Amino acid sequence: MVVNCPSNVPLDTKHLGNKSVCLSVCIIVQEEARSTITTMLDQLQFGRAEPVVRVNSVGSGLAEEDLRVTLSAKTLPKSLMLPKVEDVDHIRWVNPRNLLLSDH
Repeated sequence: MVVNCPSNVPLDTKHLGNKSVCLSVCIIVQEEARSTITTMLDQLQFGRAEPVVRVNSVGSGLAEEDLRVTLSAKTLPKSLMLPKVEDVDHIRWVNPRNLLLSDH
């Protein structure tokens, strides 16, 4: 089970149990959302829950910065969610080679 939490909403991790927590980069408050996600990853105690980050779609032009900021956190998410995949090139775009960032 995945608990979806937009990054502009406070998250209480006390009752998560084994659920995965999906932290979403909200397009409306994008810069704040990215900052909040890295703070949440670094500071919250997820216990047995697994943090997952949902980035914006590759086609939006926002995914690269979402990934750069998310992968700069000291505590990395267990997985990434890539929405609105329209073709195989979107999957190819998010591969280990592309995720290796010079400042990480």
